[in-house]
Amino acid sequence: MMWDTYTPDGRLLVLRRAEDGWIATCLSRRAEGATAEEAIRGAIGVENPSGDAELEEWIRAHVAALESP
Repeated sequence: MMWDTYTPDGRLLVLRRAEDGWIATCLSRRAEGATAEEAIRGAIGVENPSGDAELEEWIRAHVAALESP
């Protein structure tokens, strides 16, 4: 499964399922995580929580969409 979208600030985020979790890339950043949220946060370079309510809602919404059947 491969999925792509744009971050709230307009950067392309590409996420794909791997054997042991998720791999995300955003510009030149690449991150792997056991969960989609970990991979997304690593690729866009934000902590948990980021302190940005809009960004946190965006992350939650996209993780929920990825985890839904």
